[in-house]
Amino acid sequence: MLFLFSCTALGQKEFDRGNQLYMEGQLEESVYLLKKAYSLSPSNKEFLERLEIAQKEYVKRELEKVYKDYKGLVSLNPEVVALTDKRLENLLLLADNQPEVKKFKEKYLEERALYMEKTKEIKSKIEYLYEQGSAALFMDEVDTALNHFEQLYELNPDYKDVKMLLEETKRKYIYDKSEEVKKLIAQEKYKNAGELIEKLQEVAPEDQRISELKDLLRYRDSYYYNFQKAENLLKQGLIEPARESYLKALTYNPEDPNVKQKLFAINQKFGDDLYLSGKRALILGDLVSANVNFIKAMNAFPEIKSDKGFKKAIAKLKKKWEAVKTTALNKKMLGLAYAVEEKINQLMENSNDDSSIKKKIIKELTLKLGLMAFEENELDGDNGNLFADYVYADLLKEELNGVEAVNREIITPVLVKDSRKKSGFIDSATLSLLRKKIGIDFILTGKILFLDLKSVDTPQLSLKKVPLNVERATDLLNPEEQQRQLESQKMKIIEVKSGKVKKECSLSIIYILYDAATGEKVYSDSLDKKHFVEDSYSDGFESEGIVSDPLEIGSDKEVVADTIRETVHEMLKTILGKFSNPGNTYLARALQQEKISHLNGALLSLVKAKFLLPETETYKVESQINLVLQKILSKK
Repeated sequence: MLFLFSCTALGQKEFDRGNQLYMEGQLEESVYLLKKAYSLSPSNKEFLERLEIAQKEYVKRELEKVYKDYKGLVSLNPEVVALTDKRLENLLLLADNQPEVKKFKEKYLEERALYMEKTKEIKSKIEYLYEQGSAALFMDEVDTALNHFEQLYELNPDYKDVKMLLEETKRKYIYDKSEEVKKLIAQEKYKNAGELIEKLQEVAPEDQRISELKDLLRYRDSYYYNFQKAENLLKQGLIEPARESYLKALTYNPEDPNVKQKLFAINQKFGDDLYLSGKRALILGDLVSANVNFIKAMNAFPEIKSDKGFKKAIAKLKKKWEAVKTTALNKKMLGLAYAVEEKINQLMENSNDDSSIKKKIIKELTLKLGLMAFEENELDGDNGNLFADYVYADLLKEELNGVEAVNREIITPVLVKDSRKKSGFIDSATLSLLRKKIGIDFILTGKILFLDLKSVDTPQLSLKKVPLNVERATDLLNPEEQQRQLESQKMKIIEVKSGKVKKECSLSIIYILYDAATGEKVYSDSLDKKHFVEDSYSDGFESEGIVSDPLEIGSDKEVVADTIRETVHEMLKTILGKFSNPGNTYLARALQQEKISHLNGALLSLVKAKFLLPETETYKVESQINLVLQKILSKK
């Protein structure tokens, strides 16, 4: 059996924090932490005593809240009933051994059942709809009120003042929804506005306001409106909004020469402005902004590509990019080289599919997840190695897309050769070494905090009469010979041992996922596991002709191994989630690298993320690539 000892009792941190919260009156949080502390050190009497005190006080306080809601049942509010039921359920889970809680539960359920039964007899569906509809109207919940009053009107149109209330609700409903339709039209959400108008017409088909809304929608969702809007915006000097409105007008009348002429003039002005902005950026040495503006200019006004000045500016920018690319390749900065190459191709309107730089990066897209042994206190123990081996075996079964597992057998020699720690928590220098030597992206390791195996055997001895030639239960004769000896009374008495063996393994670990590129912890968590097995056995036989029952249970070592295997399986459910989308993994890494000023690494990670993410999500990356590229160039 393995026992781990440390200077600080397990759970002490949780106990101290829980105790502090108890003193501050935060009972719910206090109970949670004290329970966690006690689960980590179940033999600690101080932990148990404090937990019982905090729990009792928490239950008392919660009981008062529940009782307050219980009194609210007289209103027959279903929400109050449901809330009271839920609180009582949670309270019972927490303190089902406290008599006052059990007593209250019995009283509550009895009163609840009697009152609900009585309410069903007194209140009809009509009364319920009237009450709920009136309450909803009072609370300005017009949709709900209308629904209740319409149902009530169908059941009994003469009930009290339901006709008047229904008309009032409809007027309020039409007013509120009409205002909503106007807002949708103002936001140019014409489809939504049309759907809401249809609903209004179902409620009040003769209402004049609905006809007015239809006319408004027809006007706004038209060529004339968008054309006039574009003209007004153009007069105000708002070029880009005017361009958008002209484009919308063109969708209603695609062959309109007037709109096409206006758009050509606007696009020319728009393109010229972008060209001048790009030219200024080029003079100031801001290559990224120059590139962005030149490409926007070409998209807005393609004819600008034939302008001599524009061609000259493009050639100058391309020359500067080529110089940056050459430097990047010489320094083996693949991310920077590819990003610059892409800028050049955008200017030249070429594809980047045959790029040798791109092919090199694609070869490096697979993330390497290195596995190290878990640290353990036993100097000659092998359980730490088992963790890494079982993780490796499980990862091979998963066949993860874009992730390659690297076993400890490859990692350990590198660490030993450099006199580095080969298990448990590691520093950034060790991570850097593994990245440099093996190309590791991430490292998964951890520590065994607690491992204990308990085994209980309950043997019993008894005497059995067996054939003369039988020494043990496993030496049973064939049936014919056994029968012959029984008939001839050639029997003897032997001692038979039988019983039951129970084994329970308790394991507590902490595991950490490191990013070797940044030297940071990506994720860490603790995990507690218990594995239980038992089996009955007998080395004799209970009656003649019945074979023996051998002990079919694993050895202590096998039970420990099974516990580790189950723990690994549970741990990997969380870890694999971190690699379910390699594109997002690279994107998250890039943000961290940028934060610690590893700009070249961040750029390479962003480029890889762009390769892996779907085209619909590359917008996440494009602007970030430009920002990082700008930062790199500003430092040169």
